[in-house]
Amino acid sequence: MKDVSLARGQCELWIERAYSRLGLPFSIGAAIVGFLPFLVGIIAIGTTFGFAAATTGDIRFLPGAFIWIMYCQLAARFSSRRIQSIAKYAESMSKDESHVALPLLCGLKGTLVVWIPLLSVTTVLFGYSAVGTSASLTLDVLISRIVWVYPVLFNSLYMWTLAYSMFKIYQIGKIELRLSFAEDRSLGLKPFAVESFGLTMVYVGLVTVLVLFTAPQGFSSLPFLIFFLGFFLFGIVFFLLPLWSLHDRLVRFKNHNLRAIGQRYALLLKEFEENSETRLEGTLASSLIAIDKVQRDIHQIRTWPFDAGIVAKLAAIMVSVIAILLSRIVALWLNI
Repeated sequence: MKDVSLARGQCELWIERAYSRLGLPFSIGAAIVGFLPFLVGIIAIGTTFGFAAATTGDIRFLPGAFIWIMYCQLAARFSSRRIQSIAKYAESMSKDESHVALPLLCGLKGTLVVWIPLLSVTTVLFGYSAVGTSASLTLDVLISRIVWVYPVLFNSLYMWTLAYSMFKIYQIGKIELRLSFAEDRSLGLKPFAVESFGLTMVYVGLVTVLVLFTAPQGFSSLPFLIFFLGFFLFGIVFFLLPLWSLHDRLVRFKNHNLRAIGQRYALLLKEFEENSETRLEGTLASSLIAIDKVQRDIHQIRTWPFDAGIVAKLAAIMVSVIAILLSRIVALWLNI
């Protein structure tokens, strides 16, 4: 993740503002405020309940938890910078100089909206794991799960930032943009696909970190693997869904121009047919040649704002990861 410097006019996430008020650089604040309370909670549980089996699992989680908490905060900051940057680009392409507002991006409210349902899902999964390992939800197991409420907050921060960014890319496709043949075969819309791909890869990175540091600790049962698989599959949705409105705009632009140039071509052909004794030369011949070239140029316009290179990269990453998870799911299902 790079290019996270704050440009003029961009807002800061609520965690960035909080760390600034504490006088802490972002990376130091993310480590201290993000991880230290969680570490204190784990130690308190261990000293109180004697580090029962479930709590010992949490102790083994600490290196992974630290990376996870840091990654969520860095990814959220990266995503917020990128969507604000692409919003500025969209404003520069807008026909009526529309302002792309991001009112909910940097506040705490969006994070809390995601935090509650995400916390419910993770609580059910961890509770299932506890029952599977200890056959009962004892008090120490329950409390050891409660301490994970805090790091899930940072995961919710990232998930909100990602979802909101993707939604805004989709909305950008609805405004009137200046599309130009002079840009490229995507009519200047490729940067939106590049940003969508980048945000998707950061998301896949988060899920990979989650899998790598949870599966070895025993969270590799069938429900967990299906849960992880669902997360990976969402990566494809996160990439394509925001670009759907841009896809629709490209299709309509291409069809409109093909119809317009086709009508012009038909008129010239009709003029030639009405004067069948006239040789095809001069202005009429030049016009037909020019129209034929424009038609071929229009046919080369992409209907999605990305090229084969982006698709190949996404497919290679997603197929390989999903294949690994599916093989493990099948193995567990067949008790192999």
